[in-house]
Amino acid sequence: MDQVWERLWRSYRAGNVMITLGTAQLSRTAEKESGLVGEHNYAIISLRIEDGRKLMFIKNPWKTRGAEIASGKTTTTSEQFWMSMDQIMQNFESIYLNWNPALFKYRQDIHFDWDLTQSSAGVSIVDDPQFAVKVSKSGKAWLLLSKHFRDKNSKSKVENSHQPRYIGMSIYSNGGHKVMLKGNAILQSPLVDSHQNLLRSEILNADELYTIVCNQADLEKIKYSFTLTVLANSNIELDVATDRYNHVAQTKGRWTKDNAGGNPTRPTFASNPQYELRVDRQTALSVSIEAPNDALAINIKLCHKDGERLLEVQSRDILCDSKDYKKGSASMTVNNLKKGSYILICSTFEAGQLGEYIVYVRSDQPVSMKLLPQDGGGKSRYEFPNAVFHPEDQALAMAILPRRLTSFTAIIRWLSGPDSSNQNSTMKRAMIVQGSAAQFTPIPSSRVDNQSHQEFRNAENGLRTQTCYINPGMAKDSTIWLLIEREYVLDNSAIEELSIEVLTDLPDAVIPASDWLSWTVC
Repeated sequence: MDQVWERLWRSYRAGNVMITLGTAQLSRTAEKESGLVGEHNYAIISLRIEDGRKLMFIKNPWKTRGAEIASGKTTTTSEQFWMSMDQIMQNFESIYLNWNPALFKYRQDIHFDWDLTQSSAGVSIVDDPQFAVKVSKSGKAWLLLSKHFRDKNSKSKVENSHQPRYIGMSIYSNGGHKVMLKGNAILQSPLVDSHQNLLRSEILNADELYTIVCNQADLEKIKYSFTLTVLANSNIELDVATDRYNHVAQTKGRWTKDNAGGNPTRPTFASNPQYELRVDRQTALSVSIEAPNDALAINIKLCHKDGERLLEVQSRDILCDSKDYKKGSASMTVNNLKKGSYILICSTFEAGQLGEYIVYVRSDQPVSMKLLPQDGGGKSRYEFPNAVFHPEDQALAMAILPRRLTSFTAIIRWLSGPDSSNQNSTMKRAMIVQGSAAQFTPIPSSRVDNQSHQEFRNAENGLRTQTCYINPGMAKDSTIWLLIEREYVLDNSAIEELSIEVLTDLPDAVIPASDWLSWTVC
């Protein structure tokens, strides 16, 4: 409070500030006891220090009698009285400072409309008023956002209700280009329930373009008029912020019970919505996602892939991502994305979280975006018997019998046993093979990513075999096996259980032909 007073005292004596005070909403009893009227402003006529007490001389236009005199002195009139800073802090909600613009040598104003009738729920701010500002010398610069008053006849019932309506500003180091999503501002003002909001800055570097974003909360969805004023002691350039990218594509989607797969540690991660992004010419790219339900922590990842859905994601597959899961929004930028096809994965942190989302893809060159079919889309899904590893088992194999030509994929999920934090947990891999435990051959995959499915992985995150085509004739030549192999054998009594889900072209196109058998693989 001492710092506030020193600033007020110094500036008021120099004639550089006018001060007013504002009360909060008060009950009738509080008004009677304090002599103040709720939700009204009072003017400061003078400041002084008396016996170490910091006093303000307040003009009270709302009362015909004086309030209790804090200094113990008699008021000059019934509408004016002295009050100490301590009592001001207790009885008033706001101190308004109206600064002398002559403190600065240069000034630029820009007038604009803000049509909130067209705004939508969400965290995207790309359509909010944004401006590019640059000063020729580093130093102090102040930004003032002023909401124009509306005449009485044009005001809505909501505006006349005195409900709080907040405005503010944020500064971004974004080269004068539009900012897509909230966050990462280098400086921002608090949102205030007022027609004006001041943002004081001493961080603007000379000849560097910054982006100013206007913020609001709870403004009625009508059309407003504003003025943005920039004050500095050097030349100012102020203009509307530009869109860095020439092309914008957007699509709406939804996480459902079938595709809300959660984060990459979940075995269902690959079931999340995936989009193919096709780039015909090298381009700068910005991708953002927002969820109207801002309680959802969300993330996006851009992966290397040639047009086919990713069935599992390794760190080497990820070209770029939005880093930590963030509530309501996420974004990422690639400065030079080469020609090719990529996969965009949209996920929530927890599996099973449902909700809508919007994806925005901005780029210098055209980029097409297409939703890929769901994993197992159009396929029959059914369960095989669970696989149970005992301590002595290195591998388990089940003979399978195709009843017709079909594609076949097995998805293996960890159910119980030592988890990944346990020293007794083992990595596993799953394959479709022909032959015997002594000699077998993997069946070739129908996809180009066959090799990735033959590596040892953490079963907690899910395993899957390569997708391959099998037919009854193959089983006549040599037995077909679903093989699950452990990296090493546990030397304790722990038992691990895994569930098995299979995908085929038609129901029961492949059936178990044996129980799970223990194999020793050379």
